[in-house]
Amino acid sequence: MQLRRAARVYSPVRFCLVLLLTSAAFAAPDARDIVRQSVARDRTNWKLARNYTYVERVHFREFDDDGKVKRERRRAHEVMNLYGQVYRKLVERDGHPLPAAEAQLEDVKLDRAMAERRAEPLEKRQEREQEFVRNREKMRAIVEEIPDAFDFRLVGSEIINGRDNWVIDATPHPGYHAKNWRSGMFAKLRGRLWIDKQEYQWTRCKAEAFDTFSFFLFLARVHKGSRLEVEQRKINDEIWMPVNAYAWFSARLALIKKLVGDERIEYFNYRRFSVESHVMAETAGR
Repeated sequence: MQLRRAARVYSPVRFCLVLLLTSAAFAAPDARDIVRQSVARDRTNWKLARNYTYVERVHFREFDDDGKVKRERRRAHEVMNLYGQVYRKLVERDGHPLPAAEAQLEDVKLDRAMAERRAEPLEKRQEREQEFVRNREKMRAIVEEIPDAFDFRLVGSEIINGRDNWVIDATPHPGYHAKNWRSGMFAKLRGRLWIDKQEYQWTRCKAEAFDTFSFFLFLARVHKGSRLEVEQRKINDEIWMPVNAYAWFSARLALIKKLVGDERIEYFNYRRFSVESHVMAETAGR
């Protein structure tokens, strides 16, 4: 009789323990932890990116007070790393490949830059490459602050390019103190992240300024309503890189010049790059 009574007491307790453990196993993942893991894994992209060249096509427009386009510029450059220095080779203007003579001149300029870098003293090259890494780390430090600078809320899932993604909203964390002046803007931004469930990489990012903030040591003010969208994809089965970016901005430069416009950027023709080889941009058919 006592054994049966004990069993009756133990069974509900065991049932509750099993229920709690099962619930924990299937609970929704913590949004901040997802973002933290994604930021950590993105460091691999930063390390590999300098081994790649790509074409960057930019379409910039500036608007007047009536919202009409008053200035427009279209350019495409092949971007590469030459011994620790970013080099941009012009390949398109106004949506068209360069004329043959101008394209040849760009090749000559690239050859000259390569020759200069190869001929410089090793000490000078190492110094420049170290400076390149330091500057990249300064930019990287901004990204590293994201997991602590915002509060995150998991709002659902979405399939993008056949891959399942978490959808996470981000709002500024009250009382967060930025570690450097560059990341102070986070207090004025809100956004949404799409993070790949399999690899914890950012597939998309959208951010919007809900208040005006200063930038570039107060030399520029970005106004409320400015927004940025970025889309990334996996390249060569090893690195995640941007493929599209769009920005709409309202700003005041040097506290004098008003600037309202948008900019759309395409990134394509990603491929591994060696400074010892001549790399030509492949823009045909785009």
